[in-house]
Amino acid sequence: MLIYTKSVNTCQKIYCWIAEETKGACCGCHYPARHRLVEQYHSHTTGKKSDKIITDFCSRSSCTRVIVTTLALSLGVDVPDVEIVVNWGVESALSYWQEVGRCARNLDKGLAILYAYKRSLHQTNDSTMKEMVNEENCARDTILGIFKIPGTPDLEKKERVCHKLNCTEKAPCTCSLCMCCSSCYKRCTCAHKYVCVLARLAKKGPSSSSESSESSSSSDSSPTCSAASPSHDVLSPLVEGIIW
Repeated sequence: MLIYTKSVNTCQKIYCWIAEETKGACCGCHYPARHRLVEQYHSHTTGKKSDKIITDFCSRSSCTRVIVTTLALSLGVDVPDVEIVVNWGVESALSYWQEVGRCARNLDKGLAILYAYKRSLHQTNDSTMKEMVNEENCARDTILGIFKIPGTPDLEKKERVCHKLNCTEKAPCTCSLCMCCSSCYKRCTCAHKYVCVLARLAKKGPSSSSESSESSSSSDSSPTCSAASPSHDVLSPLVEGIIW
């Protein structure tokens, strides 16, 4: 997961908030670097440390699962296998699309969540982003509309009715509405679509059995990089963001 922020100050605040909320169980200055689940990356990150963070994040055997970052990680850095991108605050449509483009590069599907808090919405002059947040139109169509080349075909029309109508948590709704954005998702008629969105988020949580950290040479037991998948209570607020 990549969490994009608008400034170094906000990046550090969110990182510290995660450390505080998890009681230092996954990150923080007192947590061993090789066992951290969460790292921060910005323009003040030193060269050697920044290289290590990117290398660890790209490695499947590493503990690093989340990076809280700024625009620094969207310029010239290729990070494959990112499943979730979170944007904290509204910025320009171009910057937003570049950051969202980090998601699902080597995967079939990914998830992008935008938290458009009021101050960031008031500070931006980008009318496209304001329209995407405030209107009920398709977020994908709104963003891609500004990049559309005259004469090219329109975007594929989406199904207006769920083709299954019997979706469950184990068999989430996969209609083109639910798989597009939160505005389109609201138009799906499937009775179980809410739990299906939570299921999509939960599946992207770290697995408790997939990987573990290298054992320490000391006799004390070392923390591992495994963690339980997010609970319903933790995931519910994410649905309030703009979900792709």
